[in-house]
Amino acid sequence: MSLYYIEDNSQENLASTEISSVASTSTTTSNKKSFIWNYCEDLRPNGWKCIVRKDNGETCNQYFPMNVTKGSTTNTIYHLLSQHGIVNPKAANKVFMIKFKLCKVL
Repeated sequence: MSLYYIEDNSQENLASTEISSVASTSTTTSNKKSFIWNYCEDLRPNGWKCIVRKDNGETCNQYFPMNVTKGSTTNTIYHLLSQHGIVNPKAANKVFMIKFKLCKVL
């Protein structure tokens, strides 16, 4: 939340008055609760895309159209985990993953 100060120069009140910004609490922050927004570009109302850099240096650019996701971030969370190894920081201490590489036994 942004705070703004308005100085009152009148003789009756020399103190500054603190005012909370109504604009800062609008929908721009309230609809971005998921951690995915640290890794995705918001293209709403159409959808969003993954902006994580791959090992080769290219941006992933996986697109998540709104008509498919219906606004849900579940597919994106799975994408971040399976393709980039990114886990929700709030759940990271609850997740233990082992990645096996299958080998041919002779």
